[in-house]
Amino acid sequence: MRRFNKLYKIRSFSKNNFSSSPSPSSTFFHIRTAHETASSSISISSLHDAPTNIPVVDLSRLVKSPAQTFLRVLLPFATDHSLRQQFVNKWGMLRVGKLLEELDAFAGNIAYKFIEDEHGIAAPIAIVTASFDRLDLLQRPLSAHVDLELRGMVTYAGTSSMNIDIDLVRTDTGTPVIQAASTFVARDRITNKAVTVPKLRPTTENESRLYEAGKVATESRKRARQASLLRQPPTPTELALVHSLVVEYQGFMREGAHGSGLQLSKNNAVFPEETQLSTTILTMPQDKNLHGKVFGGFLMRQAFEIAFATGWKLTGDLPRFLAMDDVSFLAPVETGALLTFDARCTYAQGPPSNVYSVSVSAKMSVPDRLSAALHHGAVDAKIMQQQSQLQNLPPSAQQQLTNTFNFVFYGDEANSVPRVYPKAYTDAMAYIEAHRRTLLSEQLASGRKEGTTRFPLVDH
Repeated sequence: MRRFNKLYKIRSFSKNNFSSSPSPSSTFFHIRTAHETASSSISISSLHDAPTNIPVVDLSRLVKSPAQTFLRVLLPFATDHSLRQQFVNKWGMLRVGKLLEELDAFAGNIAYKFIEDEHGIAAPIAIVTASFDRLDLLQRPLSAHVDLELRGMVTYAGTSSMNIDIDLVRTDTGTPVIQAASTFVARDRITNKAVTVPKLRPTTENESRLYEAGKVATESRKRARQASLLRQPPTPTELALVHSLVVEYQGFMREGAHGSGLQLSKNNAVFPEETQLSTTILTMPQDKNLHGKVFGGFLMRQAFEIAFATGWKLTGDLPRFLAMDDVSFLAPVETGALLTFDARCTYAQGPPSNVYSVSVSAKMSVPDRLSAALHHGAVDAKIMQQQSQLQNLPPSAQQQLTNTFNFVFYGDEANSVPRVYPKAYTDAMAYIEAHRRTLLSEQLASGRKEGTTRFPLVDH
């Protein structure tokens, strides 16, 4: 899990077009330039000024409706040239990775709005991103010459967790371009223990529908974690699937495409290891959040871009983004650390299907000299304890897994996407996990139809 940057302003936004009202006449929070300093409409005095040894505020007494957490932000790409230049790619479309940064920051602001008291003061606790559970791109291409608007709110809350749903909407048609779901949790800033969040009480039919959908999604994620291959072995059906792939590939290699009856050639049958790309970056303080850790949106952008490159390497053509699925924040990322992203294609059925999945893992290495900073309270003690445990391991093992990301792409040509064959046991497990996500994502995506936003604006 990673700690969220409380100030959305640090990512891109200034004061005058951030709105918490669902009224279409509301003023918007106007984007100017990335990292520009400006005031936020969410109070941060409690986070900066509160003593660190005070007990955590009891938020369980608060009851809020989803509408009280609603926020919207205008992204005026059509009219703001300087903003458009920050987000446009080589082909004149919007950069998905940059949008992921903004979505993450926006969701975090909604989470902090949820823990505000009746005076608009956020409790002195840490909001932690547990996961981005699903993101679907509903309209293509992502034009850089259309004004867009972020809309979102808390749609379901548990004891210490909250589901935050976001729509990225075209302002000219009111139709969603992207729909996303994320999970945040509240933590004590000192002990890191779970903190009870306010109760969420739907007051409209739409809020009740979203609340029930959030509840179902939460229960589904719990079942998925319990059935994880780290806890339980594959089912007989899943083992049969992997076995059939092994037999199929062996037959293909012996007899060739025509003899085996497969629509394959040696150019479109690959092992996962043949698709792998890796990159290592040095994390910088410019990308830290309010708690001094690397901003999660930055991590998602880096992961998306190496996943995109992996897809390009796999197919020889530009990948077309479909969805982001099951992004987990397992540990905070320190600044001044080496962070390695490893990406590979873990799942592709091959012709005639043109859809494939790319998984990315992020692993952190912290220099030994950071131990000195620990005595000055500059480094998380838990991180240093974990790092000290790694010092006696080989260099390749002296890394901590901090994040996992999963992206779904497709190719323009059906025959451009090769079939992925698991080679090792770990490949087979990754294939099965991706197969599970594919089945689950089809169920989740069925409720996300192009043309309908989950947050229609209401005149007052």
